[in-house]
Amino acid sequence: MRSRVMKALLKKELRDVMRDHKTVVMMFAVPLLLYPIIFLVAMLVMSMILTSGRGQDYRAYLKVESDDPIYAKIEEYNKKHADDEDGATHIKIIDAGEISNFKKSLSDESIDIAVIYGSKDGKDVYTLYYVSSVVNSTGCYDVFDSLIREIKDEKIEGLITSHGLDAEKVLSPVSIVPENIATKEESAGSLLGQLIPFFLITSLISGIVYPAIDTTVGEKERGTLETTFSLPVPGRDIIFSKFITITIIGVISAFLNVLSMGGMGAFMINYLSGIMDENEMNNFFAGFKWQNFIPSLLLIMLVTLSFSLFLSAVSMCITSLAKSQKEANNYITPLTLIVIMTGYLGFIPNLKLTKGLAMVPVANVVLVIKELLLFKINYEMIGIIIVTNIAYSVFGILILGRLYRSEKVLFDEGRISVNLFEKRKNMEKGGVPLVGDAWFILMLVMVVFIYVGGLLQLRLGMIGLTLSQVLIIAGIPVLYALYTKRSIRDTFLIRRTGLKNYIGGFFLILGALFIGMIVTSLLGYLFPSEMENVNVGMEDYLNKGFWVTLLVVAFVPAVCEEMMFRGFVFSAMKRRYKPLIAILIVAITFGVYHMSIVRFFTTALLGAAICYTAYKSGSIFPGIIMHFTNNALSVIIYYHGEKIGKYIPFLLKEFYNAKEVFVILLLGAVFTVTGSLILGVKDGREKKQ
Repeated sequence: MRSRVMKALLKKELRDVMRDHKTVVMMFAVPLLLYPIIFLVAMLVMSMILTSGRGQDYRAYLKVESDDPIYAKIEEYNKKHADDEDGATHIKIIDAGEISNFKKSLSDESIDIAVIYGSKDGKDVYTLYYVSSVVNSTGCYDVFDSLIREIKDEKIEGLITSHGLDAEKVLSPVSIVPENIATKEESAGSLLGQLIPFFLITSLISGIVYPAIDTTVGEKERGTLETTFSLPVPGRDIIFSKFITITIIGVISAFLNVLSMGGMGAFMINYLSGIMDENEMNNFFAGFKWQNFIPSLLLIMLVTLSFSLFLSAVSMCITSLAKSQKEANNYITPLTLIVIMTGYLGFIPNLKLTKGLAMVPVANVVLVIKELLLFKINYEMIGIIIVTNIAYSVFGILILGRLYRSEKVLFDEGRISVNLFEKRKNMEKGGVPLVGDAWFILMLVMVVFIYVGGLLQLRLGMIGLTLSQVLIIAGIPVLYALYTKRSIRDTFLIRRTGLKNYIGGFFLILGALFIGMIVTSLLGYLFPSEMENVNVGMEDYLNKGFWVTLLVVAFVPAVCEEMMFRGFVFSAMKRRYKPLIAILIVAITFGVYHMSIVRFFTTALLGAAICYTAYKSGSIFPGIIMHFTNNALSVIIYYHGEKIGKYIPFLLKEFYNAKEVFVILLLGAVFTVTGSLILGVKDGREKKQ
């Protein structure tokens, strides 16, 4: 009975998706029509460029001696191309009497090149005047450059021979014989390993986005979602059928994209066979065994399927939060950009797949496909990637289940999500930002900080870092809150709070620090090179003097980042979501903001501890102290590490033994529980409320 219900639900979802014209176009028309058209148009343009100068004579102005060897070289060149069937260009010498100013003639394109002969220090000097912005002039320059190089080589050989020496031995005393031991399949795999991963994940995300939007927010707009959930079937079956439908569409779309690109590749081979002679074709393809790619292709299909599960789950989670398809497109755009940008990892040479990277979404798929096409099959890595993607998918489905049990998420027809797009005169005063405001500011700040902040730090160093924090991280949210008439006090939690919240926050940050030490040690083991890069990057800001560093690295970020994350973002999130969900969202975005896989988990953990304190205290100030404590500890260890190491040696260690791990985790748990209990105690003012 269950299987029949699932089959019916799946059939219904597939039918609904196929009714959407956008999905059909992206699934079939784009890969089967657009790519070939783009490819053929590109070939046509290239062919036009290559043939545009053929059949036209190069017009050359010569100011050289009458017996100059350049005349003989021009004659040889013209004879060589006299019988060419492709209409190759020849060189026509323009009578010097027709040219009064050769530079003006070059600019007017009445000649293509001017060759002026002279001598300097007993050497022959040919000056070639041409116009690089004119195709014919550039082509003519290349021809004359080649001819004059031949003259040069002949003169060198003549001088050497006149002294009774062997010109070949003098000019080439050492020979290089290249022996490439890579097979033709490996050479082809090296090229395909850069292209296929990028096109595969790009086509996969393109194929998943539209059905994800249609099966979630599309049903909201059509008003059929209520009807679907009123059916006498479990809600998890409805969710699962939508999830499987999106996965199937994504895989089919990716397969068609790869098939289309393969067809273009076959067309290119046939095209080459038409312009290459039989011997060249035999040398090019002799011994090439296409069947050697079959095991790798089967494993790529398996990995792609697991990755499709992950993308489907994430896409559904994101689009389910939207109230319209337009809004869903805005929400899904960052995910699309992240996937596409990560696809460029395949073009980075010598970037190898490690156990750590095998657990990083998108990057793991790109790198494993690259290695599989090089015939480097590591079943352990493949297993980690498949299991990891499936685990992420299951986690996404669990989140999706919670979202679909929330009527507020599914059927909320509230106000516009981003206040910025309303007329300011219609904005109500007071209150806190909306969720859409928070996401908008997060993306805006991230982009501005990367480009403008990066430029400021590059040009001004520590001063630039400070300006980036004050003007971008804190400045943009404050200006946005003022423009949208939000309450500064409520938005940024600017309230006094009791001493017990500072004490509780202090214990909580100590607990997060101790647990974070173990997490950092584990990440350092999994990502040694990434951890080294982080340490090197930190040292750039830790050597400017203790008090300056403490101000710039500890205090300024503590204030500015707290205003951004535990102020603006958290106040918006807790307005719509339950406290735990809001805290998790803020913690994850805080980890992503630091843009480092090795810092993500520790910063997210610290962010969660600070956010919980802000929630319990209702104030931003304990969080600022916690944030400052964490950053200040790094500065103190950098400047006074030897003294601290005498009393607390484990603070300076990179890796720990089992006993040390147990003790540190135990201390972390004790401090965390103590801080949580203190924060949970209501003070007199809270009791009155």
